[in-house]
Amino acid sequence: MAGYLGWFNAALLTVSLLPFLLRRYRKWTRKKPGKKRNAVLKFLSKIHPYIGGTLAITGFLHGYLALGVIRLHTGYVTWFLVMILFGLRIWGKLSKNKYWLVLHRAAALLLVFSLLLHIFARNIL
Repeated sequence: MAGYLGWFNAALLTVSLLPFLLRRYRKWTRKKPGKKRNAVLKFLSKIHPYIGGTLAITGFLHGYLALGVIRLHTGYVTWFLVMILFGLRIWGKLSKNKYWLVLHRAAALLLVFSLLLHIFARNIL
């Protein structure tokens, strides 16, 4: 069960990253946005916060089911980065500061590296 939940979380993270990646792809290729692509981006952007919340909950469940205890592990670091992303969004909304987005993106990049480390070298810590 924990293995399936882990791969489900990896899929959630991938879907959560898609709005940013699709916008960057459009910017770098200088293609005019089509109606279909805009509709997909709008939908993905709308569900992005809900995916993050789901990832926070299911990530904790995955870790607890896999280990049975909470201890320092690459999975815990990955989950903690998800919580940092969540906190950055709350901070950005409350403070109306635009700098939160830069921090959010940097933390998301760290999250991707942390997830890869968790998948390929989970017992490194």
